[in-house]
Amino acid sequence: MLKQNNIEGLITALKDLDGQIRQDAEEAIRELNPVHVAEWFLLKYHGEQTQDYIPVDEIGEVLNIWNGKLAALFNQRLQHDDPTIREGAVYFLGEMQAEKSITALTDMLRDEDNKVQNAAVHALSKIGQSALQSLLDILLDDQERLEVRQLSARAIGEIADARAVDPILSLLKTVDEETLMIDLVVALGKIGEKQAVDNLVAIFNDKEASPFLISSSAWSLGRIEDPTTVKHLLKAFHSPIDIVSMSAARALGKIRSKEATEELVHYYISTSKRFHELTSQSKKLQTLKVRALRTIKVIGLPAAKALVNSLEANQNDCSQSVIEDILFALKEISGQDFGNDVKGWLHWVNQRNDDLSI
Repeated sequence: MLKQNNIEGLITALKDLDGQIRQDAEEAIRELNPVHVAEWFLLKYHGEQTQDYIPVDEIGEVLNIWNGKLAALFNQRLQHDDPTIREGAVYFLGEMQAEKSITALTDMLRDEDNKVQNAAVHALSKIGQSALQSLLDILLDDQERLEVRQLSARAIGEIADARAVDPILSLLKTVDEETLMIDLVVALGKIGEKQAVDNLVAIFNDKEASPFLISSSAWSLGRIEDPTTVKHLLKAFHSPIDIVSMSAARALGKIRSKEATEELVHYYISTSKRFHELTSQSKKLQTLKVRALRTIKVIGLPAAKALVNSLEANQNDCSQSVIEDILFALKEISGQDFGNDVKGWLHWVNQRNDDLSI
């Protein structure tokens, strides 16, 4: 018979291969004093290290054995003087997906402690769609603190419910605070609805927008993966502002269009040529070459096909250094190594043609 005072042992036993041991563990847990269990969880809570002593997928199962009794206890701890106790209570309410605690958890977005606030974002996103309206009410309240509205936007993004798109798009037309705009734009990317594309492109092309807002829009366009945005992203890829160029590169890598692939492979090779033609090699060109390589690596095997075609077309016109750059990119992307054997690379491409198409 399992000992009732060994909470950690009982939690482990819930996943035992022996069905009788699992049943005995659940019965023993039900007989424990919920107050003691709540205190044990809070005592053990160490933020992200929680999974070190309780596997994350078991927390909700264990906590819900008491059918809401623990939720009431954790709700009481939300007012504790110790922010670590508040943070733990918020975290576990989220793992329990305690819908009755939504109002209390949204209020924790206003907590004075940053870790408690972030735990509230996590908890509300775990509860999901049931928390959406409460979060939207906070987000759309222009009398609410900016920081709290930002946290609400982040939770909404994690919930990723399409019903939030219209309110966010409407808010973007009126809000002036750039930090909130960035969180709204990122939320649209996480929700992933193509309905948001036109607004994101408008921000993306706004000459008054900051590089941080533009890069956030690029990130979201990459998440939505709409091929109609490629031309805008390619333009941004050539931006002299690093954060904009890098964000556009990542977005293009995710969208993986034929147009983007060919353009990026061409850019990689032309940059390699310029780099090796200089007597004093440019650090800037090296950075651009590496950035282009990273992007085509994200595109993956379709980029390998374009590289092989370029290798065949350029083998008599390029320096050995440029050829070596092309071969290096091919090896990185494909995991193959046919050396300088162009026919070997062409044969491999023809064999894998279906895998290499976009």
